[in-house]
Amino acid sequence: MSALKQVLISANILYGLILLIFLLDFFGIMEMKGREFSSFIYIITTLFMPLILIGNLIVFRKYGIFLTWRFWSSLVTLTICFYSLAFLAYRFSSTNFQTQTIYYVSFQDCFRTIEFQMEDIGVFGYNKRYVEVTYLTPWLMITKQVDPKNDPGEGWVRIDWDVNELELKY
Repeated sequence: MSALKQVLISANILYGLILLIFLLDFFGIMEMKGREFSSFIYIITTLFMPLILIGNLIVFRKYGIFLTWRFWSSLVTLTICFYSLAFLAYRFSSTNFQTQTIYYVSFQDCFRTIEFQMEDIGVFGYNKRYVEVTYLTPWLMITKQVDPKNDPGEGWVRIDWDVNELELKY
């Protein structure tokens, strides 16, 4: 296998992982924490799509599928749809929920917390929510809405940490 083909396969795999993170965030299965990280994922996803497609066309051009008009019309349609999706996702994700207070930490799994989060929506005020957060990485998390009045049950330790005060101390 040629070196160019190996580089392109590696780039396809990396782009596929970034695209997976983008789609999981877009459909609400997983959330990205931090505006900088989500902007990076959205920009990489949209800017590198044509480069990956052109690289695939150049390296794998010996296959007959790239010569049909149906392939080209499908490729153009998918590209336009994807750019529209990426632009809307980037535009409407201008703010992320920020943790204000951590109420509970799981006794068995330290990566699970129950938090109060707020999102600044500009002149319309703030969106507020109470969620159970499972951190996959420092930048990726899975959230589930919880009722703040209910006790989470066994396995949780109440801590009541104000995140703004913690950041000032350290």
